Amino acid sequence: MSSQPQRALASQVPANQPAAAIADAPAAPSRTQQLVGGLDGYAAQQAALSPRGAAAKAPDATNTTTTAQPTDAGAPDTAALAGPEALSPLRQALLQQFQALNGKGVGDAEFEAICGEQWWKDRQKSEADAKVYNKDVWPGEVAKWEQECKANPEYAKTHKKPPRKDDSHFTTCIATQTKLLEAAFKATQQHVKQTDAAKFDMFTYGTLGRLEATKRGAWVEAKPGMPNRPQPGDILVLEMRGSADKVQGDIDGENSQYSMYSQNVKSIEKKLAEARAASQSATEAISKAGQAKVPQLEARLQELKAAHDKRLQELDAKLAEARAKTAATAGTEKALKGGNRMGGLEFSHVGFFNGLRPETDADGKPTGRELWTTFDGGAHVPGKVDNQGAKSGLRIYDPRTNEIMGASQGKGGAVTQDGKTRWLGGWTNVDALVDASRPPPAPK
Repeated sequence: MSSQPQRALASQVPANQPAAAIADAPAAPSRTQQLVGGLDGYAAQQAALSPRGAAAKAPDATNTTTTAQPTDAGAPDTAALAGPEALSPLRQALLQQFQALNGKGVGDAEFEAICGEQWWKDRQKSEADAKVYNKDVWPGEVAKWEQECKANPEYAKTHKKPPRKDDSHFTTCIATQTKLLEAAFKATQQHVKQTDAAKFDMFTYGTLGRLEATKRGAWVEAKPGMPNRPQPGDILVLEMRGSADKVQGDIDGENSQYSMYSQNVKSIEKKLAEARAASQSATEAISKAGQAKVPQLEARLQELKAAHDKRLQELDAKLAEARAKTAATAGTEKALKGGNRMGGLEFSHVGFFNGLRPETDADGKPTGRELWTTFDGGAHVPGKVDNQGAKSGLRIYDPRTNEIMGASQGKGGAVTQDGKTRWLGGWTNVDALVDASRPPPAPK
C-alpha cells in the first residue's frame, strides 16, 4: 500500500465561482473540524488521548477542499460522494482520523497514542525471547515437571505445569482500531451503549468484535449473497477460512509453475520442439525419428493436461465443501471468562470500511466483485520502525463467496499478513454503538 493524499471534509466550492476566488478565499470549517474543536485530525486525538496531554500543531484549517476520490487506491469514498453532512458526527470524526493518520506509523509522534516506538521495540524483543524460550527451554522444563510428578504423585497439586511464554506476533491493527474509535467518541462527546451484558464503554472490536458488538445490538453478520454493505467508519472483522485455506493452497500449488505438472509439461514441450525441428532435418533417418516422436509426445502432453484438469475439478469440489463448512462455522464462537473466546473461525484482522466501487475487467465489464477501500492498522508503511503503521488500502470483496482479499496488484493494494484470502466475518455498525440515553452536552 502507498501513502494516500489527504482528504478534508469541507463544503464544496460552487462550480461557477472564479478560479482566483477559489484559490484565495478561506474555506469554512468542516463539520468534523467543529466537532473536534477546530483542530484537524490527530492533533485533536493526541490532545484527548496522550498521557502527556500535549497537542501537536494543527494543520492549516483553511486548506480544506472536498474530493470524490479520497485515495490513490482509486475507490470513491461514499462519504465524499454523498456529502459529509449525510454522515453521523461519529462517522465524520472517524473519517477525520483516517485522514490524519494515513501513512503514519511506529516512530511518528502522531502514532504515540496507538503504539510508542520504545514499547514496540520492547514487545518485539519480548516476542523473540519468548520464541527462543518456548523452543529451547520450555520442553526441558516440562520434562522436569513430568519427572517430578512421576516421582511424587502430590507434586502436581502444588506445582503447576510450566506455561509457555506469550510469543504471539503483535501488529497494530487492533490497537489502531481501538484508539481511533475512542478518539471519535471523545471528539463527539458520546458514549458507547450500555446493556445488562455490557456496562462499560467498549472500544476494542477485534478478536471479540462479534460478541461485544452483538451485546450492544451493533453487529452485522456477513454471508454470501447478502444485500447490505457497511458504511464509512464501520469496523470490519476478517477471519481465517479454516480448511478452505488448505484446499486453496493445494489449488495454488497445482497451478504453480513449480508443480510437477508444470515441470513435466515444460520438459515434454522442450522435447516436442526438438522432435519437430528434427523432423525437418535433411538427413532422412533423423527426420523419420523426429516425425515418429512428435505424435507420441503430443499424446503424452494431452494426457498430462487431462489429468491436471481432472485434479483441478476435484479440488474445486473440495473447495466448495470447505467453503460451506466455513460458512457454517462462522459466528459460532462463545465467550469465556477472562475475556477469551472459543469456537468459530480464527480471528485474522480488524480494520475500518471507507468506500467501495464495482470491479470491472479489461473491457470495462463488471466482474461481480467489489473494490473496497479500507483503513487499517498493522499495515506495511515503508520508512517507519519495522515498516509498521496505518494507512488506506484496497481490497477485493466477492459477494458470491463472502471472501475478501488484498488487491495485491496496483497502487494502494492492501496486503494481508500472509497474502491469503479471508472470510468477511461482518462489521460493527458504529452508529448503533452510540448510547442515545447519554447525549453529548448542548453547545455553550
